[in-house]
Amino acid sequence: MSSIKKDKKNKLTLNKYADELASIYYAQFDALYNYGKRFTSDNFLIEDAIQNVFVNLMLDSNHEKINNIRSYILVSFRNELIRLINKSRKHDMLDQVKEFEFILEYSEDENFEDEELKILKKILNNYLLKNTTSRQQEIIYLKYNLGLTYEEISKILKITIESCRTLMYRTIKRMASDPELLKKLRFWKEY
Repeated sequence: MSSIKKDKKNKLTLNKYADELASIYYAQFDALYNYGKRFTSDNFLIEDAIQNVFVNLMLDSNHEKINNIRSYILVSFRNELIRLINKSRKHDMLDQVKEFEFILEYSEDENFEDEELKILKKILNNYLLKNTTSRQQEIIYLKYNLGLTYEEISKILKITIESCRTLMYRTIKRMASDPELLKKLRFWKEY
């Protein structure tokens, strides 16, 4: 009789956990999807990676040890997406690449508050695409688009927090010292 009660309790706990995961899934899907678009244009790979992350969370019995679920999901998603891209490339007989190119572009379906902000983001986006590395573009996206902390970013990029801060500092310093960018921003401000 006690084993039946235990089973019911575990089912209730599992159902509650599943409900919590479902709400996290719906809350994070767009952010994960847009982040995935920076690595690949293959929508199916992105959706598979998102699904795999949440299925693995459902099956993981150590989920209670996760301190920061958002950070954990982003790290897991990035790793899973890279794994699927490598698998896809291997299948297509292409060479595997350890460092992936991060593409900082905004699609039309990403919402902007107003036209001025849209113009500003376009100016900055064009600058970043031409003058920064893939890694610098990714750190800018994670910090300013997803609002992650340096600790969360360092886990995702698998670098130290200090390296994360240094990379961000150098990227911003480079942008602030570029006369061409400053000229465009002054023009934008007058516009």
